[in-house]
Amino acid sequence: MSIPRIAIARPVTMFMISAIIILLGGISVTRLPVDLLPDVTYPTVSVIDRETRVAQAAEIARALQAPDTAPATQRRPRFD
Repeated sequence: MSIPRIAIARPVTMFMISAIIILLGGISVTRLPVDLLPDVTYPTVSVIDRETRVAQAAEIARALQAPDTAPATQRRPRFD
């Protein structure tokens, strides 16, 4: 006998088989250990300004973008 003939002859049996398959699929999905968003440590950059006077954002950006020719140990931000 083919599956369509069994389904027509015994619809309650086919309904029960379908319900069991759906129930087992639902249980499997809830127990599946899939991590959709893993724990990731994103890199961060911190900028600390030790200047005593308050500078405007444009001045800070200009000072950070300007080329500096002093040695690395003597570099200080320039605010005009």
